[in-house]
Amino acid sequence: MIPILYDSAETQFTSNGLGRLKDTISCIVTEERNGVYELEFDYPISGDKYELIKEGRIVAVTHDETGDIQPFIIYKRTAKIDGIVTFNAYHLSYKLSSIVVSPFTATGIADAMAQIVPNSMNPNPFEFWTDKVVSSAFSLDEPRSVRSLLGGERGSLLDVYGKGEYEFDKWTVRLYLNRGQDSGVTIRYGKNLSDITQEIDSSGYYNAVAPYWKGEDETVTLPDLVTLDDVTEIKAIPLDLTSSFENAPTEDELRQAARTRLENSSGINVEENIKADFVQLWQTEEYKDYAPLQRVHLCDTVTVIYEKLGVNAKKKVFRTKWNVLLDRYDEIELGDAQTTLADVITQITEQITNDLPTTSMMSSAIANATNKITGNKGGYVVLHSNQDGTPYEFLVMDSPDINTAVNVWRWNLGGLGFSSNGYNGNYSKLALTMDGQINADMITVGTLSANRIKGGVLQLGGEDNGNGVMELRTADGTLVGRMDNLGLRMYGANGYVSMNYEEGFAGFDLNGNKLYWVASDQFHMRKAVVEEEITLCEKIRFIDISNNDNTGVGIVAVGE
Repeated sequence: MIPILYDSAETQFTSNGLGRLKDTISCIVTEERNGVYELEFDYPISGDKYELIKEGRIVAVTHDETGDIQPFIIYKRTAKIDGIVTFNAYHLSYKLSSIVVSPFTATGIADAMAQIVPNSMNPNPFEFWTDKVVSSAFSLDEPRSVRSLLGGERGSLLDVYGKGEYEFDKWTVRLYLNRGQDSGVTIRYGKNLSDITQEIDSSGYYNAVAPYWKGEDETVTLPDLVTLDDVTEIKAIPLDLTSSFENAPTEDELRQAARTRLENSSGINVEENIKADFVQLWQTEEYKDYAPLQRVHLCDTVTVIYEKLGVNAKKKVFRTKWNVLLDRYDEIELGDAQTTLADVITQITEQITNDLPTTSMMSSAIANATNKITGNKGGYVVLHSNQDGTPYEFLVMDSPDINTAVNVWRWNLGGLGFSSNGYNGNYSKLALTMDGQINADMITVGTLSANRIKGGVLQLGGEDNGNGVMELRTADGTLVGRMDNLGLRMYGANGYVSMNYEEGFAGFDLNGNKLYWVASDQFHMRKAVVEEEITLCEKIRFIDISNNDNTGVGIVAVGE
């Protein structure tokens, strides 16, 4: 594609902005697993848009075969003597390095992701999502940039909750347990392997930990190491789990947390980095019919076989270089990532101060959907038939050939789904199946009616959704309880009970008169009826007494 230049205030990236940079000489996007996500492009000083290309402005380009464009902010230019200028730009998500989040606590990874926006100290237009399910406590004790909170530092989400893979998609940050999939692709000498370098590093290898929790007046440790099963030679490291518990844990809790961290850690494996240069067969004319079986994306797992080096291993794609102008990969690197979020954080030295215009979340979602549907750039409708010519599914694709299509809508008796990985899927972005299930990364609705909602975190309100409200009603519509920015109220036949920040806990009659309340460590009431007895200060007791002729109240001492 031809790169598109936008002003620094652009947020939608659906128009041609300031124009297309048709004179671009080269344009490469480098993306690493949980690491660098940058663009480098060369542009001549004689190009018609050269004067418009400035630091802080945004260039939108494709970054992989899906055709989805991503925005990159220009931060550097290097002029050469030959009249060609090299521009460097980082992904829009690098703005998270200049958004600070205040201290907070969370009950799990989903809750922690949900807490980022409401606890941001400056405007945060990003959305956060995860498919990881981990329920251990998280505590942020000091202000931190959002980017460093995500990963790359001690006490970050990746550090506390173990392995995961981020996807940065415009204003959305997704944390997957596994972003990619085992593609089934084999890279073998004599087939598609052109060069290979094997690096093995065991310096960071460990298989045991000595966990500890440290508070102001107490430190909790274990008398022995926590190890993996079937360990012959122990290599241990200390493991600080202070941020995993709000209060001092028991030894059993500390041991379980340490085992979970150890099992999820990449440090338990010897680091083997295989740099394999291979022919990307799915991009060749000869293999176009087999493209769905040969396509590889970032974080996918492939098998590398080279008998002379004794290499037969499954490795992840951890770095890709996408040629924007040619719409193809220049390089795909396999192995263990050499750059982390920590490296990305330290590379960012300029503060981003541009304020971002805000719009209603719902309006933005509607506008985005409208632009994608009404402003689409072509597509192919295919009625897929079986061998006897009977049609059995309906396809909408970015290519007329099923074997070369990348973005595919597929509708058949089993359901409707969208894949950005070709006809064979997976269909993880969106799927509506015949058994009544809807699977989607995100769902934005105006009104949702449901008999049951199950999930990890229910977040109401914040930013464009305003003040959140939750109401509980009987079958006939009578209001029983309401939770909003004024607190919690529970209604009864004679009044209501209220809990909020200003009043604390209090009870009111139907006219709003306060009947009882808690002030500091004291309970106050205007009137009280006690049916049986009252004990004061554990010293005396008022009790009901009666005989044949009289009834009254007696005062007796309370025994030790």
